[in-house]
Amino acid sequence: GSIDAEFGESPLQGESSPFNVSNYQATSPTSASPSLLASGSPGSVITPEEYIGMIADVLNLGKNVCLCRHFHQMDKAAILRKDNRQKFYIDVWPVDFFNPDESNIFGTTSLFLMQLATILNMVSSWRKRTMLRVFLCVSSRDADPEAQKKQVKHMLHELRINATIVPVPWDHVVTNIAQGQSDSQSEAEADTDYLSHLNNGYINGVNGLVSGQSVDTAVTFLYLPRPPPTPAHYARYLELLTQITNGLRPTVMVHGISAVTTTNL
Repeated sequence: GSIDAEFGESPLQGESSPFNVSNYQATSPTSASPSLLASGSPGSVITPEEYIGMIADVLNLGKNVCLCRHFHQMDKAAILRKDNRQKFYIDVWPVDFFNPDESNIFGTTSLFLMQLATILNMVSSWRKRTMLRVFLCVSSRDADPEAQKKQVKHMLHELRINATIVPVPWDHVVTNIAQGQSDSQSEAEADTDYLSHLNNGYINGVNGLVSGQSVDTAVTFLYLPRPPPTPAHYARYLELLTQITNGLRPTVMVHGISAVTTTNL
């Protein structure tokens, strides 16, 4: 679950929620529990810094991480209703929006995203109602977008992943990164805070890019960037994650550490 200011109470605590985890809640009122992640709620005992610190610790232990947001809004019955002829989508965005120039669609996290989305799509009830889409963010700076699409198509074939590849132009989004950077900022300052180049224009642009493609989306899978090395920037990191996912469909943010796919069969 994610820290979320939308709720007065965490959706993981609601009695009617299918994601209720009250049975697993820590007995001590001072103990941190996954069910106490609603920011600002009376029972909240985890600060944003502590929350991101836990994510960083898990990654440092070599474990994969998945964060979920907006799942309290999922109408699973409507999606899987037999008389509903509408087709829904499971969307994968295999790009690190915090570091787009260093993203690797063939990297561990991107492959983990695709694997999780495929597992969901393979559930018989979901397979009948949903289709898998992989979005490629393309810009005028890309050397050969068509060649990249062919490489991704070949990779999906090798991994036996049945998905539609959707190229999405995003020059109008990435230009905001350059416009928001300060010429006076030193390289040392940029290294200290690798989030400094992410201005609101860019982050809101990313949110608009994803939401604009999500009209019929059931679940969105996003690349979860690694937390910054300095705890002083944890709050800003969480703020950026919140901005990117505001108003989206049920969203899973994923960061993979260990390999989860193979073609050696």
